[in-house]
Order: sequence, then C-alpha cells, then structure tokens
Amino acid sequence: MPSVVASDGTRINVNYTVTADDKGGIGYAGLYYVTEPYFPLGLWRFEAKGKDSGKLSVGYFVLTP
Repeated sequence: MPSVVASDGTRINVNYTVTADDKGGIGYAGLYYVTEPYFPLGLWRFEAKGKDSGKLSVGYFVLTP
C-alpha cells in the first residue's frame, strides 16, 4: 500500500492503487496529497512498492508555509 511519510517520520497510509505503465512508471497518474495547516513543515516523501516487482519507488517533496 502506498504511503506518505511526514518530516517527523509519521507514516500515513493512503488507500488507493495505481497501475504502472509498461516501463514501471506511475508519473502519468497525477498523484497528490492534501495537507492540513497543522502538519509539520519540511521534507516529506511518497513511497510506493510494486505489487509484482517488489521494487520501492520514492518521491520527495517539501511542505512549506
């Protein structure tokens, strides 16, 4: 299951699946995550693990005020 990891290390599971393209990418999917004003600022990451391949993909983003 994909998850978002906050800058303080809190892991938040997200309840959706995305099918990878023929090269194993999910960039086409337009994934997003809605935050709240009280969420910690800093470097966050999105993690997804391939259902069949088991490969882990990580995307980083910075939450700023």
